Amino acid sequence: MWAIIEVGQFLFGKGDVIPSAYPVVPFALAAALIGMLAVVGDYLLYTLTSNSVLKLTYQGKNFLLFLVVWGAGAGIVALLGAWIDILKISKIACVSAGLAWPILLPRIVASASRREEEEQQV
Repeated sequence: MWAIIEVGQFLFGKGDVIPSAYPVVPFALAAALIGMLAVVGDYLLYTLTSNSVLKLTYQGKNFLLFLVVWGAGAGIVALLGAWIDILKISKIACVSAGLAWPILLPRIVASASRREEEEQQV
């Protein structure tokens, strides 16, 4: 329950500070919510114009699958990105992770691999 309140304060409050001992968790949940909202908006656009900005093809009930997977992907990328200090905890980074996580994921994996190699060399 505390995380939901902190997500709301983070997204709709003033400033970029998450008043928590673990600010990465509300940040990741907020990015997941932004990702889900992006899929809802894309679905509405698709139903009106048969064109998807996210390049998704909605057939039958796969909208719910896209909603869950896109939200989970955004949350995981935000969690990893903030955890290894690639993403600074801010509203802009939250929206970026929520919308562009398919682009960010390979970069985060490459950065984590480089850091692991550097630690092994030392």
